[in-house]
Amino acid sequence: MRTARVLGDPANRGNYYHVLSRAIEGRSIFDETAKMKWCGLLNAYAEFTGIRVITWCCLNDCWRLLAEVPNAVKLRANVGDEELLRRLAFITDDKRLAEIRARLAELQAKSPKGAYRKYREQLLGRIGDLPVFMRELNQRFTQWYNRRAGRRGPLWENRYKSVLVEGEDHLLREMAAFIDRSPVQAGLVKDPFEYRWSGYGAAAAGNKSARAGLMSLYQSAGGEGRGAGRRRTERPVKWRECQAAYRRLLLGAPKECETGAGVGERTGKRKRTGTGSKRAAEAKRSEEDASAVDLVRRRERYFSEGLALGSAAFVEEVFARNRRKLNVKRKRGAREARGGVLGEWRTLMDLRGWGGSASDDT
Repeated sequence: MRTARVLGDPANRGNYYHVLSRAIEGRSIFDETAKMKWCGLLNAYAEFTGIRVITWCCLNDCWRLLAEVPNAVKLRANVGDEELLRRLAFITDDKRLAEIRARLAELQAKSPKGAYRKYREQLLGRIGDLPVFMRELNQRFTQWYNRRAGRRGPLWENRYKSVLVEGEDHLLREMAAFIDRSPVQAGLVKDPFEYRWSGYGAAAAGNKSARAGLMSLYQSAGGEGRGAGRRRTERPVKWRECQAAYRRLLLGAPKECETGAGVGERTGKRKRTGTGSKRAAEAKRSEEDASAVDLVRRRERYFSEGLALGSAAFVEEVFARNRRKLNVKRKRGAREARGGVLGEWRTLMDLRGWGGSASDDT
């Protein structure tokens, strides 16, 4: 029996998800041309739906991404007809777009409170909706791939997987790094910097959209600190700062060994490291980075199969809101990963499923 899909609180400004879709039978369906096509469709559907892609990775047999899904009700309320048509232009050819425009005008003149409103709501219903985003993205790629390969039938293995992630900056950065390290784990490259079909690889190559996604993870008050929430600083973070911090998380590299870090922009000479309290602060941060890097490198399945990931309070809230849909008897939702590999974070479902000892459920 399929596990029910766990969705975020619709009252939130936005909810974060790690989503994953695998090719049927583990086939390697993504060559360079296919990866380029998939990236184009990803950008198009992100623009249409308003779902913000933070980072992503397209491997040979699967793709995954970390995305922020906005409050659909508020998003749709601000979409007029011209904005709706602008969004549709990303995924619709000119002929079909002209037909939609004409249909809207015709219905507005004949039945502004009836047929026009119903037709418009039908189109708007696809905006800000994660299941629609995933379904249409995979369907469009399947159609393209099957025409190209001269085949028929499904291309994807079962349903896509999704994990609801708490919007806490430190956790989101760990999840993003987990995704951007995928090509290293798959043995495709030694450094995520070298893989162009990922959010970090694209950002390192200068892609503005990819950079914006990763920089959003470092915009909260307190920079890299925990518990910062989603508050924003007055000074926008720069890509150079973001890349240096993100590479520490990806690789655990010393600050002076990172790309462009610790080197004078004009002289090209190595800068001196800090002393005293500044050096102590750097040492403490290095320990925190090492802990996060260790977690990212473990490639834990909890990041892909835990249904929800975050603090105990967050997971309990998700469990309470989805308990009836999940149809489980247990009383508590938050689960600690075996061996404590997730540290302070908890998941909604551990790798053993919904089971657990009686003491866990009291």
